Amino acid sequence: MPTKIKLAILNTHPIQYFAPLYKILAQEDNIDLTVLYCSRWGLDEYNDPQFKTKFKWDIPLLDEYNYKFLKNLRNTEDVNKFFNLINLEVISVLIKKKYDVLWMNGHNSVTNIMAIVSAKLVGTKLLMRAETQLSVQSRRFKKILRKPVMKIFYKMFQGFLYIGTRNKEYYEYLNVDNNKLFFVPYAVDNDFFFQKTENVRPKKSEMIAKYGLTEGYLNILYASKLMKRKNPIHLLKAFQIIKSGLNNVNLVFVGTGEEENNLKEYMRANQIDNVFFLGFVNQRTLPEIFAISDVFVLPSVNEQWGLVINEAMSAGLPIITTDVVGAVPDLVKNGINGYSYSPGNISELAEKLNLILGDEELRITMGTKSREIINDWSYTECIVGIKKALETVVN
Repeated sequence: MPTKIKLAILNTHPIQYFAPLYKILAQEDNIDLTVLYCSRWGLDEYNDPQFKTKFKWDIPLLDEYNYKFLKNLRNTEDVNKFFNLINLEVISVLIKKKYDVLWMNGHNSVTNIMAIVSAKLVGTKLLMRAETQLSVQSRRFKKILRKPVMKIFYKMFQGFLYIGTRNKEYYEYLNVDNNKLFFVPYAVDNDFFFQKTENVRPKKSEMIAKYGLTEGYLNILYASKLMKRKNPIHLLKAFQIIKSGLNNVNLVFVGTGEEENNLKEYMRANQIDNVFFLGFVNQRTLPEIFAISDVFVLPSVNEQWGLVINEAMSAGLPIITTDVVGAVPDLVKNGINGYSYSPGNISELAEKLNLILGDEELRITMGTKSREIINDWSYTECIVGIKKALETVVN
C-alpha cells in the first residue's frame, strides 16, 4: 500500500451529515483526501423544493479537509435529477490527478457516469456508497429490469461501503462478492447531539416557553420534511386517537413541506388541540427540541435510512417508526429502545405511543438504551471500514 492513498469523494453538494466525517478522515496520516462537489447547494442559502422554504445550514460544511467545486453546466438548485448535474470538469480533474480511489455516493447524475468512465480510463479504483435497500417501494417493472442492469454495472466497482443491514442485503441480492463489502455505517455527529441536548436539559422550562408548548405536558416529536411519503398525517391521526385517554400530551411538528397545509386543515376540521408547528429548525437549534421531547416518531412509508433517527437516539429519545425504514434492523429494537410498526397502521402507531407515554420508567429506560445503541454506530466505525476498504482495493 502506498504511503498515502489519494482518495477523491464525489458528492452532489456539501451535506451536513458527511462534513464531520470528512474532517475526521482528512486527519488520517495515510489518506490524502479531496472532496469533489458538483454544486454549492446547501452551502449558500437556497430554496429546498421539499422543505418549501429558504435556509442555510448553520454548521461548518467545509472545515479542515480539501475540497473542490466543479463547474456545473446547469443553473439549478435541484441536484436530485439525473440531468441537473453536468460537471464536465470532473473528466479533466480525474484524468489529471489520477487518484488511487474514487468514492462515489450513488450514480444518479450525468456527472457520476462521466466520473466512473474517467476513473476506469486512468485505472482509479471505484468504491460505491449508497442508501439503496430492497424494501423501498418501486414499480414491479422497474424492479425486474433493475436487477440484471445493476449486476452488470456494479462489476465496475472494487468495493461497496454498506451503511447498514438492509443496504448490505441489497448488494448481496445483486450477487456482490462478500469480500467487496465494507461496513461504513450511516452515522451522524453523536457527540454534537448528545452534548448540545444535555446542555439544554436544565433549561427545559425556558425552552418550553420559547416554543410556546404547554408546560407539564409530554411531547411527541416529528422532525423531518412534511412529505406524503413520510406520512405525518398518520401521526396526527394517531395523536387524535390517544388524546381520548391522555390529556397531557403535545404533538410537535418540526419541518415544512407539501403536507403542512393538509395537516393544519385536518387539525382544524377535527378540532384537535395541542398540535404545534415549529417550522424549519436548523442543526444547532434542533437539540433544544430534542431536550423537551419524550418520544420521537417517523411514520414513513418509504425511507432509505432516516438519519434523524440517529440524531434523536443521540439525544436519548425512545423511537417509534415503521418497519420499512432502513435504520430499523440496526437501530430500533422492539421493546428495548422503541418500537416499529406496519406503515399505514394508525391504530398500531397509537398503541405504541400509549405504551411509551403511559410509562415514565419505560420512557427513561428506552431513552438510555437509544444512547447505548447509537454509541456504537458512529464515525469511529466509519473510519475503520473506510481504511479497510482502501487497503483492500489498493493492494
